[in-house]
Amino acid sequence: MHRGPDHLGEGLGVSAEAGPYLAAKGIRDIGTGLVGAVLLVTRRFRAAGWALIALAWIPLGDAVVVLAWDGPGILAYAMHGGTAAVMIVVGAVLVRGRARNRSPSTARGAAADAAGRAPT
Repeated sequence: MHRGPDHLGEGLGVSAEAGPYLAAKGIRDIGTGLVGAVLLVTRRFRAAGWALIALAWIPLGDAVVVLAWDGPGILAYAMHGGTAAVMIVVGAVLVRGRARNRSPSTARGAAADAAGRAPT
């Protein structure tokens, strides 16, 4: 595997020089966080769950980069791998939780309740 200079990503867990790389990394992290925040604020819970699952590729990729550039394995697995795992679990909870609340029997019961009738 290609090994480059020692200044490629301190924010990822390998040595780096502060500068444009870390600024770009910060912008990426803020942008992806805003995607989830907007979906949650607008109550798009299933979409937020799927977005978290899809965005989990970012910390997984970061872990691969740390390992490929001889960074500390504990950082790759604990920080980046742990972040990806949490994102996938929370995403799955959001996807499953909202899907369960949309079942046809729940919808009929809520509609009947609102109309003052017994559910069918």
